[in-house]
Amino acid sequence: MSFFSQEILTRLIERLDQGFELLELIFDEQGNVEDFVLLEVNPAYERQTGIKASDLIGKHKKQCTQTVEQHWYDYVEKTAKTGKPLSYEYYNDKVRRNFETQFIPVAKDKIAVLFNDITKRKDLERQIQEKERLAAIGETAGMVGHDIRNPLQVIVSNIYLLKNFLISMPEEISIKKDVTESLEGIEKNVMYINNIVADLQDYSRKLDPEIIEVDNLYGVIDGFLNNIDIPNNIDVFHSCDFENKVKIEVTFLNRILTNLITNAIQAMPNGGRLEIITTKKEDTLIITVEDTGVGIPDEVKSKLFRPMMTTRAKGQGLGLSVVKRLVEAQEGDIECESQVGKGTKFTIKLPLKMQ
Repeated sequence: MSFFSQEILTRLIERLDQGFELLELIFDEQGNVEDFVLLEVNPAYERQTGIKASDLIGKHKKQCTQTVEQHWYDYVEKTAKTGKPLSYEYYNDKVRRNFETQFIPVAKDKIAVLFNDITKRKDLERQIQEKERLAAIGETAGMVGHDIRNPLQVIVSNIYLLKNFLISMPEEISIKKDVTESLEGIEKNVMYINNIVADLQDYSRKLDPEIIEVDNLYGVIDGFLNNIDIPNNIDVFHSCDFENKVKIEVTFLNRILTNLITNAIQAMPNGGRLEIITTKKEDTLIITVEDTGVGIPDEVKSKLFRPMMTTRAKGQGLGLSVVKRLVEAQEGDIECESQVGKGTKFTIKLPLKMQ
């Protein structure tokens, strides 16, 4: 090869967007690749791996293990044995990047390796797949929620009628207590199913906030609390530091607080303290829901509001994603602070429309 053609080839390699490396193979007596020497890399290699060429050129296999995994060596050996180009995609745990790699034999003892960092592309593909998955879940949830809600309403009505019938029965009837307890158990589980259906529908349906005027926000929130089954071993503190009339979305607020308070109760299986504090700062309504429960691990916090995310054996993982969706539908914001073993605090900020 002439000097001129070698110069052109060198410039071409240097300008490649793909990473490039040239390996000189070292064979054992049986003809197997036992080692190699790195002869050349291009600037794109340095950019994509973060390693300088001066730290690589002339290095042997064992000296390059800081970024290379075993299956990469396997492809080098397979290319050398077959004499045919090979390509594959893989995730490199050492540098935490996705690569598309080609192994090209250029001589009996030399292999060129071309690779692209495709991490962004893979991330985008995963995001698209996740959006498609969630869209399918949302569509299915809407249909399933509608079909389940109708028989649930019938069951609730029948429970109501049976409970009223039991109230009219004489206390002396021996089975009255047992039947009452059974009905209460059925009612509790029906309400649990109803909450799941509500989460499914709130997650899937188009949200259209209906703002109404509220004279007594403390009383409204207190009404929400009365509808939640709070164990006796949990102390509840509820305060609201202003009495002005406010315009808010009451239905959304009910769903938001019900989900957060239910989560707080589940986080305190041995009892504790639950605080719901409402304040106003300028034109913003601030509601905090704080518990003294088990807390949320750091590795979970970043995924907390994702759909289908749950750390509990029981639950669909929609509760907090629904809360976030309802808050954001009102142009609000929600934040979470938590420490394992000490508890969790959710802060909701909603734009307040004063009369």
